[in-house]
Amino acid sequence: MNKQLVLAVSIILIAQNSGANEVSNDAYLENDVVKIPVLSTGESAYRLDLQLVPSSNPVQLKMVAAQDITELKLSTTGASTFANNILTIPFLANAKASYKVELKLISAEPDVILELKDASIAAWVNRKAQNEDAITFSNVKSRLADLPDVAWENTQKLLEANKDSSKTADIILKVLKGPNTQLYYDGSERSFEKGIKLWANFSQPREYLALFYNFSDKTWALTQFDLPGLIDAPCTQTECTGGNSGIQTADGLGVGVFGISQKDSIDAYRYGPLQIHEYSHAAQCAPWVGLNNNPCNGQQDMSPCWLTEGQAHFLGISGSFSSFGDYKENRDRQINSHPVESFQDFSAEKILQFYSDDIPRTCIGKANYRLGYTLGMLTVEVLSAIGGSESTMKIYELGGMGQTFEEAFINVYGISWAEAKPILADVIASLHGDVYM
Repeated sequence: MNKQLVLAVSIILIAQNSGANEVSNDAYLENDVVKIPVLSTGESAYRLDLQLVPSSNPVQLKMVAAQDITELKLSTTGASTFANNILTIPFLANAKASYKVELKLISAEPDVILELKDASIAAWVNRKAQNEDAITFSNVKSRLADLPDVAWENTQKLLEANKDSSKTADIILKVLKGPNTQLYYDGSERSFEKGIKLWANFSQPREYLALFYNFSDKTWALTQFDLPGLIDAPCTQTECTGGNSGIQTADGLGVGVFGISQKDSIDAYRYGPLQIHEYSHAAQCAPWVGLNNNPCNGQQDMSPCWLTEGQAHFLGISGSFSSFGDYKENRDRQINSHPVESFQDFSAEKILQFYSDDIPRTCIGKANYRLGYTLGMLTVEVLSAIGGSESTMKIYELGGMGQTFEEAFINVYGISWAEAKPILADVIASLHGDVYM
């Protein structure tokens, strides 16, 4: 098979297998149309639709829609570009792989026609140029001291970049408390709004309902959302404490339940991090809305548990504290917050085994699930220092397109999970030891 045919097959496979991503700058496909949310050319920006020309060889695409969006002043990070008659799409994924695609302008009249020039396997983290000081899998072991600061700073930069985003304007947020419930934190709505902004470049629930209640208000909570198993989730036989969250309907209704016990009022984690944590669980499931009657089943089928809890925990903490000192203090406190009696050896060898044993779906309910809040959080911190704080959510987006965790990981980070996990295990052992040894 010659190179041109390989490239053609790549484009055709993308067109046949991709799902839509309507919020980020990454190009995506709807049937046979390449949707380019942001095309940067000079000082201008455009939104384009390019339709695959049937039976074309070499592969050609015709522009069927164009909109000048320069005045919107959108971020061009990771956007497609046009220069010297070449349109470059830095990241376009299908159900198995991801590509960088270059198209050459061959006609402007009467129709704009572009022809496939090149396509190559590409990682999401490489869609934009990296500076010389970037943390990578190659140098991460020598950058241990920098990891917490860089990861936290990446989250803060993400919040700043997304603060005026219009992409989340249609998300409905409802925060309710039981009639007999006394809250010790009155900033939950602001924290949820921060969580929504964090994930502005990804699919999210169409609506998020947050219910806060003490034990005596469980009956009230059932009148707000009639799913007894969910309402019971943050409660014991005598009190309600903790949280649980996800997307509960096929059309994308997110519901979070939060148990209120006054004894928790001394815990700094309850003052913002918990809210972002639980909202992030709903966002994790959003790529499967429209694909699964219970979208969170799709997420649980592809995600190791360390990622499920580690992502929510890291983003909850790094998104809540605007000073690195406060982040580091609370992060260090969380590193041993969920001890597991049968897991006391935090050597690189044991952490590597933990990764290997943490199998999607089957890991739920096991004792080591709790390590997601500790080892998982540190792992996501490292991945966020390497690929940015959005990078782990990109794994879920690709999962919604049909990729396995292993496929999504290499397509995001450019290194296989098999190659990455011993590096991560070594780094996490050192980070854990810095706090507790």
